[in-house]
Amino acid sequence: MSRILFDEKVESENCLIEWRQMIHSGENQDVWAIDDITIRDVISKTLIKKSVPVKTFQSKLTYIRPGYVLNFRLEFVNRKESSKLLFDLNDIQLQINSSEIDLSKHMEIFSYHSENSTFTLIVPIPQLFWYKNVIVNLTMIATKKFTFNLIHLGVQCENNCWLNGICLEGMCLSEQQKLFSQIMHLSLNECDLMKNKINVVSDELLLPFIDSTDLSAVHFQTMTSTAIKNNLLLECSPNGGVKWFEIRIWTREKDNSLKDHYVPLPSFCQEKLALFRWKNSSIQILNIAFVKSQTQPYFMDEFKKMDSSKWLYPIYSVNSSGLYTNRIRNISKNKIMYQVISTAITLKQDNYVIMLDTNSNMNHTRLHIDYSLDNVTWRELIDTNNFERPMNRFGRQIPTKILRRSILIRIQSDSSFNLNHIYLGPSCPANCYGYGKCVWKSEQAICQCDNNKTSKANCLRNDLLLPSLYETFENKINYSIWSMPSHVQLTHRCYNRLSKTTPYLCFLPNNYTQQNYAIIGPFKTLKYVIFKFGLQYISLTNCSNQILFQYSYDNGIQWHTKKILDETNNIYERFDDLLINMNIYLRWIEENEFSCLMWNLRSISIRTKNDGNLWFENNQDVKEINGSNYELQTWEFPLTQSSSIIQFDLQMFPLKKLNDTNWSLLLEISSNAMYGWSNWISLIPSCNQTILYCEDKIALTGSAFLAQLYQQQRNVTIPIPDNYVNQEVRFRWTTSQENARFMINKVYVGADCPWFCSGHGLCRSNGCQCNRGYILPYCSPDPSMVLQGEILPIQLNANLSSWSDVWGHEKCSSNDERYVFSKTGTRGLISSELSLVGIKYIRIEFDTCFNRTQIFDDPIHVQISTNNGILWNNLITISCRRESPQRPWLIEIPTDEAMRLYLVRIRLFQRVTTKWISNWILTKFEMIPEKLPRQLIGDGTLSTNICNYKNYTFPREMYSTIDIELNETLFLTFQLDSSPCMTDSPVTSNRSQFHLEFSIDYGQTWSSIDRPSTIASRTNEIIINQPLPAIKNIFFLPLHAYRPLSKFIRIRWLAANSTIATRWQITNVTTRSECKVLCELDFCNGQCRCSGQNNCSSSLRKTTFFERFNNTSPLLSDLLVLPLLNLASTRFIEFYIQMDCQPNVQFISLEYSRNMGLSWQLLKYVILNTNQSNIVHEDLLDEMRFDYVLIRFVFLSNNSSCLKLEQNRSVCPTVRLFDSSSQLHSIELKFCAQNCLINI
Repeated sequence: MSRILFDEKVESENCLIEWRQMIHSGENQDVWAIDDITIRDVISKTLIKKSVPVKTFQSKLTYIRPGYVLNFRLEFVNRKESSKLLFDLNDIQLQINSSEIDLSKHMEIFSYHSENSTFTLIVPIPQLFWYKNVIVNLTMIATKKFTFNLIHLGVQCENNCWLNGICLEGMCLSEQQKLFSQIMHLSLNECDLMKNKINVVSDELLLPFIDSTDLSAVHFQTMTSTAIKNNLLLECSPNGGVKWFEIRIWTREKDNSLKDHYVPLPSFCQEKLALFRWKNSSIQILNIAFVKSQTQPYFMDEFKKMDSSKWLYPIYSVNSSGLYTNRIRNISKNKIMYQVISTAITLKQDNYVIMLDTNSNMNHTRLHIDYSLDNVTWRELIDTNNFERPMNRFGRQIPTKILRRSILIRIQSDSSFNLNHIYLGPSCPANCYGYGKCVWKSEQAICQCDNNKTSKANCLRNDLLLPSLYETFENKINYSIWSMPSHVQLTHRCYNRLSKTTPYLCFLPNNYTQQNYAIIGPFKTLKYVIFKFGLQYISLTNCSNQILFQYSYDNGIQWHTKKILDETNNIYERFDDLLINMNIYLRWIEENEFSCLMWNLRSISIRTKNDGNLWFENNQDVKEINGSNYELQTWEFPLTQSSSIIQFDLQMFPLKKLNDTNWSLLLEISSNAMYGWSNWISLIPSCNQTILYCEDKIALTGSAFLAQLYQQQRNVTIPIPDNYVNQEVRFRWTTSQENARFMINKVYVGADCPWFCSGHGLCRSNGCQCNRGYILPYCSPDPSMVLQGEILPIQLNANLSSWSDVWGHEKCSSNDERYVFSKTGTRGLISSELSLVGIKYIRIEFDTCFNRTQIFDDPIHVQISTNNGILWNNLITISCRRESPQRPWLIEIPTDEAMRLYLVRIRLFQRVTTKWISNWILTKFEMIPEKLPRQLIGDGTLSTNICNYKNYTFPREMYSTIDIELNETLFLTFQLDSSPCMTDSPVTSNRSQFHLEFSIDYGQTWSSIDRPSTIASRTNEIIINQPLPAIKNIFFLPLHAYRPLSKFIRIRWLAANSTIATRWQITNVTTRSECKVLCELDFCNGQCRCSGQNNCSSSLRKTTFFERFNNTSPLLSDLLVLPLLNLASTRFIEFYIQMDCQPNVQFISLEYSRNMGLSWQLLKYVILNTNQSNIVHEDLLDEMRFDYVLIRFVFLSNNSSCLKLEQNRSVCPTVRLFDSSSQLHSIELKFCAQNCLINI
């Protein structure tokens, strides 16, 4: 719009005004037009305005034209007293050309402006002064009350400039143009019209000039006054009312209820000075508001005061507690409504949210928060009825389709409500996690936390966040973390579905009266959620509902759908891809307000990131459930590298009612994350699947643990197969029996430590944590420890406690109390730790029960572990030898340095499928050293304590030594005592009741201990006859006699029958040197030096011995011993012997002893025929020429009663006779039979 003011007065009535373009660019170029030309009279500018307050005013000579007015303003001298002062027409005097004007007759408009305490007066110039030159004088009579200001003389402006501004040449020039905002509770009385500067003429309502350049729409409310059809026209004029343009027309407005109208402004209405008018006298305009078109970075109101620039119409009130809504009147019948509507909001970018805070006592008030683009169609943003829990903070993401568009926000309810805060704008971080208000400050959205602290990040309360959780609903619902309707059921039967394990959280239709949902949270950063979901549609209903699985990170203000649940399935949903993943609530909800579906939840696994919580349960206490198996399951572990392990402490308890340990615990693994880790397999596979880590080579019994082996807490370390690397795995322990209890502690899953910490430490992420007595880095034994490497030959059927772990065994029968390995599953024995330093072989003997003659068919593995039983390596696999089943097994120790440097454990292991198949008894287990012991061959406890040998096979080995290294003087000594099975008084035998055998190949083969020399050899080998005689209740076996055969020997005792086995037992088995034995027996041979004893004198020994036996003497015994002799100078021995009987040939052995009868050597065999007598003469051997010698006659036949020894003569160069009968008598009592008669 262009305005031209001519500087000089043009008085000619024939004036031509021409618009001309002086230069143009060619045909049809620079096309333009002129419209709406207004020409007005012109007067001098100097007479128009007096801007400074004055007491008097006089104009210059002015030519008055029709319609001229005098317009001026009265201002109070003292505004503080303005409320006390009243205006009187006598306070002003007006003169025109010395004629006083009566203001009471000529003043047209009088208005008071309360905002600045001023009066505006408009006085039309009387007609008698038209077309005349006049001088106007204006005088203030009440000089103490008022002053003049803004005096105007000239053409009357349209609508008198709405009494707000300066009228210049008929154009209103306001000092400061005020933007028009709202007109509320509009009425047509004069005060309302003057207040709002509105002109109403006939059926037209005209608003004053409005700067509409930044307005986008107009919002107004109407109500018809008649029941007939009415039309309403809205127009605008961009050129001061010269021409009007239709904006919109409404027809058939006949409903007398309150209606809202929202009209976008066309571009031709957007001018600096625009006029707007409504035309129809029968429709009442109630409220009017213009909408700005500028985009806003935010919209926020904290309701500290009423702000008409933000909210339409006064239908609310504000106090210290916020905004309170008032009831809206003139609404259609039978409807009560409370609402607030915002002025137009244009948001400039995406990621905008709307957030509201309400009063806490509004938990049961339903709010509808809607938006509209046209004030006609409203679309839902928030329905607080969808917030199941009591809340006073709501929000939602603004749809992207309405960003950068002008919208209205309406908050509506059928009950009065209170608002404390509203915010539309860029979202705060995670919407302050629901624990604060989002406010705009310093050109950014920040959180005003509920604790009144401002945070640019968030208001997260970490103390409320939950760790990982496994919910089975087996106990009462924890309502501190769950929220759900009261009608939801916990049951094992949901409709027609039955769960034999964990119960259902069951949701049933409730006659469309209440929504079904379940909410849990808040959780830390979520990793995934797994749950079992069941859904059933009811054929009798027409239900289109869906079940939504949703999450919220802002305390339930906004919910985001993760999955639509439309079928029964195991659901697995990952959450690690969320941009905001903290303070997570989870919600299962039937999407519509009314429920009509049957659905259920159970076995919910919620896993949080970086959670130290190991177990599915919230604690490790697995509560007892009658009639069900115990189960313990971990969360998953990421296996990022090979050679990983699982390590834990385990204790298993006997069954309560039976106090029985006959149950097992199975460790399983699962890696199928997509199916919720529902596929479980044994952690350690069977050995037919792999040869590296299999069940027969791991731990005591693989990944199956027997209760009898874990009654005391012990550490378990199991390697994890490498095929699980780069996967997330879970572990589960399940019991084989109902109500079986166990305890797991100190679980570690990760990379294995060096050498598994040798089985003597806990593996941690930074290495081994060694047990006491073991040192880093491998938990090897402290060098100060003494390593023992011997295990004596023990009959384990009677002493299983000698082994560290024994399982799979039972007694053969009531008559055979030996322990046989016969149970189903695994069987075995594990030794305690021992050293293999100096060990050459392992020797094993097996036997079977007397009532079961079959030998074992399934192999028995002999294994070794260098890490305290974590991993086992096979030494040998023992299979049945049908040709010699009783023959022992000899296993050579490998030359592996690790086995010799560290402590090891030995295991005998067998796996079978059926009881009493491949059963076996471990008779002996020996560690054979490279350097054989000489002294320690028994511990004095060699007793089987078996009293019933009724069904045993004889002869039978009863006792045995280990291998003994031989030397020139070594003796084996033992005693024969009564067995504990005998209840009568003990009896000591002077003859060994057991038969002795020896072996020089570690017990592989045995030979009788008898060693008589052949007659043809006439060698002086040591003679050993059985049964052995006793000396002072001790039996002496000269092991040195076997030194020519081998460097080592072992001895065993055989019982010929059950009577001997039951009556007698061998005790105090030792090895001693010849001198030690003689000194202990107080014998003297002149060579051994015994402490505390005098050396023997050779002069006390006989050098010649003569004895005659006549026919009257008693029969000879089987053994005749001569007294101790000094044969140092003796040449020969001679005796006469006669055989009177008629049997076979008789043999006599002439023997000598240099060690007081401990061992005997052959001098000569004498062969006699029937009725034959001989004089035997034999030269002595050089080694017999010794000063302490015993000579004896041994009758080898069974008919010694037929023999008579007539004469015994020793002839020496110097004859000396010594009488030492008193000393020999005791010896003869030991070696001679009672019918032996010797006269010395």
